[in-house]
Amino acid sequence: MSKKLNYNEMLEKLLDNYYSYNKKESSFIKKALKISKERFALKTGLKFLNKNSKEEFGSELISKAFWYSKKKHLKQKRVSGEPYFIHPYNTALYLTQLKMDAQSIAAALLHDVVEDTETAVKEIKTVFGKEVASLVESLTKLRQIVTISDRKEYNVALQKILLATTKDVRVLLIKLADKYHNLKTLQFLPKQKQIMIASHALEFYVPLAKKLGLHDLKDDFEEICFKIIKPKIYVKIRNRLKTSTKLKEDEMNLMIKTLEKKLSKAELKVDFTKYRRTTYSTFKKMTQNFKSFTEVQDSVVLIALTDTKEQCYEFLGILHNTFSPIPLKFRDHMSISQLDLYKSIHTTVLGPKHSPIKIYIRTKEMQSLINKGVAELLRESEIDKNVFRKNLSLLNNLMSINIDELSTESFIDSLKTDYLKDRILVFTPQGKITELPKDASVIDFAYAVDSKTGDRLKKAKVNGKNVPIWQKLGNGDLVEVIAGKNIKVSKFWNNFAISAKAREEIQKHLRRKKEKKQRMPLVSIEFRAFDRVGLIKDFADAIVEANANIFSAEIKSSYESRIGKNSFTIELSDPIKLEQLIKRIKKIKGVVDVKSRFIE
Repeated sequence: MSKKLNYNEMLEKLLDNYYSYNKKESSFIKKALKISKERFALKTGLKFLNKNSKEEFGSELISKAFWYSKKKHLKQKRVSGEPYFIHPYNTALYLTQLKMDAQSIAAALLHDVVEDTETAVKEIKTVFGKEVASLVESLTKLRQIVTISDRKEYNVALQKILLATTKDVRVLLIKLADKYHNLKTLQFLPKQKQIMIASHALEFYVPLAKKLGLHDLKDDFEEICFKIIKPKIYVKIRNRLKTSTKLKEDEMNLMIKTLEKKLSKAELKVDFTKYRRTTYSTFKKMTQNFKSFTEVQDSVVLIALTDTKEQCYEFLGILHNTFSPIPLKFRDHMSISQLDLYKSIHTTVLGPKHSPIKIYIRTKEMQSLINKGVAELLRESEIDKNVFRKNLSLLNNLMSINIDELSTESFIDSLKTDYLKDRILVFTPQGKITELPKDASVIDFAYAVDSKTGDRLKKAKVNGKNVPIWQKLGNGDLVEVIAGKNIKVSKFWNNFAISAKAREEIQKHLRRKKEKKQRMPLVSIEFRAFDRVGLIKDFADAIVEANANIFSAEIKSSYESRIGKNSFTIELSDPIKLEQLIKRIKKIKGVVDVKSRFIE
């Protein structure tokens, strides 16, 4: 009897600390799996999986997959020397935390069986059914494409797999759980391989986790990868965060006490929690914004949780009446839906000790969605299911694009830009919201409106001001595009279009062109200048430097004012050089003003 209790204690510790994987835990795992009553240990693990799975009647399926996987991987070892079964077990274990369905957990337990053992998908289908077999097959193919060396073949394969994913997002959730456990055990691989795997995870799996709404998982991915790629910087920032976090939390506790008195009078129930900025997000904020560590003032964020959306705004009013809000630090991510399922109100106020404190305000349901992402939507919640469908629709649109119709950019780059990259929200004059990849241009916006508008794009206004059509757009911009009667598409647009749809439409049009060589765009330049010897030569030199040709010229001078009005039509090899050319002309001695416009 006493021995059973010892095994229970050991297994409880094993299950509670499975992810830490330091030396102490690693030895625990080995001991637990080598004890004479291994079957008892496995049954305890199985009980844990079934207890945490979503479906009461899925336990039979999970049990069958558990023992089947254990048997198939029986003689296999990981690089660490541990039984291979530890990996599929932990992959399934993470999915239980997301409360995934029995089919997903079973597929997680079986996800390496086809690839690593002599087992066919047909056998999986016979034993576990069509649904589980389909998940396992997709996961097997997703793993296989990593070994494809030919870039074009790799992209075609990935496109097909991700197309299947749009029909069943559980494939990506299981893959993320698989990658999560593998990243946690990278210390047993050579250092260079660790860095390569971690770098790839940062590039692909981190934005994918964010896109699927798994923000906690995204943070864990970033921390693990950052620690491997830049260990010295990781330790330095982590140590400094410990000190700054303590000071910030002390001030937050004072703030909470003050707010709770106000909330009690208003009879408003608000729960408070804290989000500690990760070392990687701190590093990224420092490098992207050119800030020192001391300038990153939100090492901790206070999170206020309410029951309803209306209460969020009620609390915001109380907060701003109690503590002074800092101008330009307010963002409402709640009213406008985003494709990464994130909803929250962001604000920054001066705390009791007069230092900036960032606060996120959201409902408890939104908090659960942030923690579990699409897994929450797959279960019972109806919140934002339209956003979820729109998210998958965006990926599906990308998958439908023919790789051969993309320009020199590969399909992988399109995936990163259109689906994984951060998005911006811009508005039409009618108030309609359009979502675009970050760094998108007016050209991308025009094609997002419709293909005809894009092809005939002539002029644009952003926030009421005339801008060139290659102008980059920012979050919240009001964009108005003006289309001409004729098609305006130019090969130079490829330099400014970043969305897959825009690049595809541009390529389609260019292929239809009969002319092998397009005429360079014509630009009309008018400038007034004091007449002097050498003026026209200086202008011609500026044109040559811009790699342009003078198409026509008209020079008028006034004897009385000695100010001449000069008009030139030039062929410009690269539209982006127009701005540089105008600046160059303005610097010419005697020039008073310069105007330019593209000619249809």
